Amino acid sequence: MHLPHFALSSVLSLTLCAIPNLGFASSNQTEDSTQARPTWLRDIALSPDGQKIAFTYAGQIWLVPAQGGDAVALTESGVYSETPIWSPDSQSIAFTADRYGLGDVFILSIQGGESRRLTYHGAKDIPYAFSADGQQLYFSSRRLGDDKANANVKQGSFMAQLYSVPAAGGREQRVLPIAISDLAISPSHSDILYTNQPSDEQPWRKGAVSDATRDIWQWSPRTGKHTQITTFRGEDRNPVWSADGSSMYYLSEQAGSFNIWQQRFDGSEPVQITDHQKLPVRFLSASLQGDLAYGFDGEIWRLKAGAKQAEKVPVSIRRSAMPDGRHNVNFNLEATEMVVAPNAAEVAIVARGDVYVVSLLSGLTQRITDTPEAERDVSFSSDGYRLIYASEREGSWNLYQSYVNDGGKSFSSSLDIIEEPVLTTEQDVIQPLYSPNLKRIVYRENRNTLKVYDIEQDKTYTLLDAHALYSYFDKDLSYQWSPDSEYIVTRDRAMSNGDIQLLKFDGSEAPINLSQSGFSEFAPQFSADGQWVYWLTDAKGLRDIDDMVVQYDVYGVALNREAKFNFNKTQEQLWLEEEIAAEKNLEPSQNPPAELTVVENKGLKQRTMRMTPTSLNIIFKHLTHDNQALIIAYQLGDSVQISEINLRSGEMTALFNRLSEDAALLAMASDDASLLIMGEHGIENLNVLTGESKFVRYEAKANFDFRAEIGYLFDHVWRLTQTKFYDPQMHGVDWQQYGDLYRKHLPSIRTYSDFAELLSEMVGELNVSHTGAFFMAGNSSWEEPASLGLYYDDRYRGKGVRVKSLLPGGPADTYQSPLKAGAIIYSVNGKEISDQQDIYPFLNFTQGKLTRLSVLVPGEEKAQNFTLVPITLEEESELLYEQWVEQRRALVETLSDGRLGYVHLAAMDAASFEQMQNDMFGLEKDKLGLVVDVRFNAGGWLHDQVMEILSGTRHSVMQTRDGYVVSSFPERRWAKPSIMLANADSYSDGSIVPYFYQKEGLGKLVGERVPGTGTAVIWEQQQEPGLMYGVPQLGIKDEQGRWFENQEIIPDILVYNDPESVVAGEDHQLAAAVEALLLEISSK
Repeated sequence: MHLPHFALSSVLSLTLCAIPNLGFASSNQTEDSTQARPTWLRDIALSPDGQKIAFTYAGQIWLVPAQGGDAVALTESGVYSETPIWSPDSQSIAFTADRYGLGDVFILSIQGGESRRLTYHGAKDIPYAFSADGQQLYFSSRRLGDDKANANVKQGSFMAQLYSVPAAGGREQRVLPIAISDLAISPSHSDILYTNQPSDEQPWRKGAVSDATRDIWQWSPRTGKHTQITTFRGEDRNPVWSADGSSMYYLSEQAGSFNIWQQRFDGSEPVQITDHQKLPVRFLSASLQGDLAYGFDGEIWRLKAGAKQAEKVPVSIRRSAMPDGRHNVNFNLEATEMVVAPNAAEVAIVARGDVYVVSLLSGLTQRITDTPEAERDVSFSSDGYRLIYASEREGSWNLYQSYVNDGGKSFSSSLDIIEEPVLTTEQDVIQPLYSPNLKRIVYRENRNTLKVYDIEQDKTYTLLDAHALYSYFDKDLSYQWSPDSEYIVTRDRAMSNGDIQLLKFDGSEAPINLSQSGFSEFAPQFSADGQWVYWLTDAKGLRDIDDMVVQYDVYGVALNREAKFNFNKTQEQLWLEEEIAAEKNLEPSQNPPAELTVVENKGLKQRTMRMTPTSLNIIFKHLTHDNQALIIAYQLGDSVQISEINLRSGEMTALFNRLSEDAALLAMASDDASLLIMGEHGIENLNVLTGESKFVRYEAKANFDFRAEIGYLFDHVWRLTQTKFYDPQMHGVDWQQYGDLYRKHLPSIRTYSDFAELLSEMVGELNVSHTGAFFMAGNSSWEEPASLGLYYDDRYRGKGVRVKSLLPGGPADTYQSPLKAGAIIYSVNGKEISDQQDIYPFLNFTQGKLTRLSVLVPGEEKAQNFTLVPITLEEESELLYEQWVEQRRALVETLSDGRLGYVHLAAMDAASFEQMQNDMFGLEKDKLGLVVDVRFNAGGWLHDQVMEILSGTRHSVMQTRDGYVVSSFPERRWAKPSIMLANADSYSDGSIVPYFYQKEGLGKLVGERVPGTGTAVIWEQQQEPGLMYGVPQLGIKDEQGRWFENQEIIPDILVYNDPESVVAGEDHQLAAAVEALLLEISSK
């Protein structure tokens, strides 16, 4: 779920072009080193002969004797490899590696030699098992799939389905078009066990009991029959066959933690085999003799056939160049903050959690802090000699300052910079600002309390407490000192409904509400003379259909009548005053004292003005010293427009335009002329008066320590979860204990992908939605896949590929296109496709480019050339979703004889709601009833709007004199019967809407039991910009005071789409909804 105004990144930063998956390798370690007891060994795979165990460690596949010993690396470092799968003869291993993209399947011999690539699609392919004869390899992949059996579709993504590829290399083939997460082939080679995947909940969550949890099924490829084996409503997964095929072993949470259980196929009750506590058993595998191997607490365990107790397998790893040492890197592309020094000669930036100062004259860069912990919220003192910032050290956020100690005035050229603590406490204190007179510091305590520390008096004042202020993420609140250091301006309450408050620094005066608005007001600033305050508001801005604000205005208020009088002076008055000053030879003082901020509470509303002539997506604002002009920057498509507004005339003049990636951070110097723009190529010093531009190239070099960083990041997200998690009881989990249990594995973490999985396992202990960590790996050398929008015929074995059907709206779906069912594509851009190749590698790097195909049309003898423009896989996914919706609509049309309409909500967002309205009052407006489908809904923040639009009751009509009904009322609400479809993958706000729909009696709910996932999440980008971590910090309660989270919504009509119906292209849930709604309509 995403709240209004909070659907923003918690950190604004430049995007990396490529993010490597691995930790940074130490360049000074060349000798082999031995890690006697490595942990965080994953993807445990016991060989069929029971002699060897393959596993994943540090992004490599390793091999160790089944009894333990020294492990040998089978794959190279520098490429992230995972999920080893054994061939039946125990001589080869298939695995996934990200050498060319998100992940392709490779195979290698354990005797040595080069690995061979088997799959070439742009999706991530994960191997599951070899066929019994070793000739085929089964793998899962999220891709287009089957043109008939596509009942598991989510907008913007695909559900993982089962494919196969020859182990010797060749064409891939669809095997099972349903979502599964693993499989095992029986000793008799006749049947397959698999784990279903009812939802996309993060896989390392524990303790859930709902329809979203997994079960184990048995499939007979010969008959096509699917049989559910496990019925426990919690997690059952990862089946392996017993040696004689009479039973299976699997992982289950029936008794609490994941453990190994045995289930016989004679219908007897399952039996628990292992009894590990507190932490989950993972990665179960079996040999042909019945030995079991698995992972627990980061290590490998083996249970021999017939043994009563499992034994830990000792593993030693020898490898060189462990990424433990410090080494030099450049973080130029990772700046997240920028502030200008008062003399406009330097800027301070924060890059990868450290503070740097850059000279705007030379680009000379000085690193101010050198810690693994994060520094942030940096600002200069008014004299420019000090920097103050927050840093998360010693278990909490504290305040520190650095100053030049060698008599110079420049940080960037100083040789002696001293850091000292300013305010250290067990509480979190962040976002400090010196007062202009340097006597006080304003800051936030525990994020939701605004305080001022008086340095001279050593006294603290509380201005706003946690009952008056709420910060969703740490960058959503700003405040500023008045030039005379007497007042602070900020917003109160939450960002979605806050007012601008003027606060006396010591709290001796009552707060003054400057905005007095029912809208959202935020980001306040003082004018240079302290007589005006201006801020952003959504009062007049455009809102999306889901009520999300997309445009803002700048409003300002004169704090006293004199300020407003001076602003209203005519041009003639101003000229006259200038002439009088000239005659008297009045020279401006070089260091004038700050004007006292004079506040007249009465008449604030009359002195408030709208400063922007139109609403815009404003990202930056600056009021000039004379209070006569406003410089703004706003988002305009893929660029940032910088404009100046004459506040007297209201005229807006465009000054400059920059691409968004070249204007990630903006700051204005005190001279009203220099606008500093941080982009991918450096800092641009842009003179807004003359148009002159100078690029300042700098180097944020650091001696980087991967090991220290992940140690800090672990503690950071652990604390973030402890302080932000919506339930103060932490769902009954001993969070301190689990922090210790997972922290001990940090010495074995070598990659950010492994680190993300470690964090996901830890937060998964809370049994809550909206959690986990993920690492967005990327590499500039990766392939760029493309799509023709075609389904291909797997049965075809000749040269080229044969078209089975077209994706509506895709590149091939054009007028006079030869790419119809049965057409054969022989070549792409002159490169022929052999009978052993798929088309996917031939389409790399063709997206958006004119591409030539050689096509043989059915019934013709000679191939013809045809050109088209391929699309991205993301665009292909969107077209697949649209096809799925139209197929559901057509089914409803058929089953109801045209009496019912159909709408699908892919997410609770503006685009989905707009499409819903378009369909309801367009295509389906004359239907007798409406099927509202929220299956696979990804969430958002739309429940009120959905409930309102479905809650109409027809009460009157507008008609002509001859009886023609022009309109009925209500006009924009559905006033006829409806029914709602939901499933276990209706997530976040997608789970709240079915609850409200049922609770408010709008109609019947049909489908699966919907897991309660009603929380609002904060996704925080970490110092490593590819690493994201999420934790829910707001929960919703019902009228009985129960959290929505983990409450199930029980449908009025419980219906499941079983695997066989999905394969057949049927939709039993939709059919049941149609039947129920028709019955309701006929009974009225």
